[in-house]
Amino acid sequence: MEIPVVLVGEAPATKITGNMLEHELNTISVESLPSKLPAGIELDVSSLEQGGQVLRVKDLVPRDGVSILNQPEQVIVKITVPRLRKEDQLETISIEEKAPGEQAAPGKETPQEEG
Repeated sequence: MEIPVVLVGEAPATKITGNMLEHELNTISVESLPSKLPAGIELDVSSLEQGGQVLRVKDLVPRDGVSILNQPEQVIVKITVPRLRKEDQLETISIEEKAPGEQAAPGKETPQEEG
């Protein structure tokens, strides 16, 4: 049977600008008697304090009588860190505002005019 993974708590890593919590596995496969089948299984994300950290299936704690069938190393949630793309960096460096007639600072390129 497939049951949902319910995230509880708050990941401190998401308070860092740009970091995001990605929920990669929304349901897991379990085996149990019908009377023991939970509506869902909770996963506490409050231990995620840094970018790049993950919680896996092996971090789930099923109730008695419930067996998880997914691979233990399968990622459920992860903290992603923003990356500065090379194009963005170049764009930031090459765009500068200057007053009319003002020279660019030494070592900085000025945009070439076409014509």
